[in-house]
Amino acid sequence: MIIKENPVIGYGYNTYRYIQASHGFFDYTNEIGNRSGAGSDSSILLIWATTGIVGLFFYIMAFLSVFIESIKAYVKKRKGNQFLLSLFLISLIPAIFLESQFINSLLYPHVVLLTFLFIGMFLSKRSN
Repeated sequence: MIIKENPVIGYGYNTYRYIQASHGFFDYTNEIGNRSGAGSDSSILLIWATTGIVGLFFYIMAFLSVFIESIKAYVKKRKGNQFLLSLFLISLIPAIFLESQFINSLLYPHVVLLTFLFIGMFLSKRSN
């Protein structure tokens, strides 16, 4: 329902709790959703609801471009860290997107930190 009202640009990142409260999804005994009110069970749906289809497009394209570069590096079969990082990212990116449909893991700080750390290592090795 929230996505349907503003699908193109969303309501703004980190405003999901307040949008839910304005729609009456929380009762008066549960003050603004307590701990779970700021997110949903699906990272993709949460990103779509808060940033709209525009933000979701850029978010997915960022991961998709790294995934494609990983496949290219894997096909070239370079030796060493580049090959291992590309193989790791080829398995990590689809797995984390699949898993994020059931829990909001794409926005967990420890998952984001490790994912972007490996993406950064892969991209830095790619330029060498």
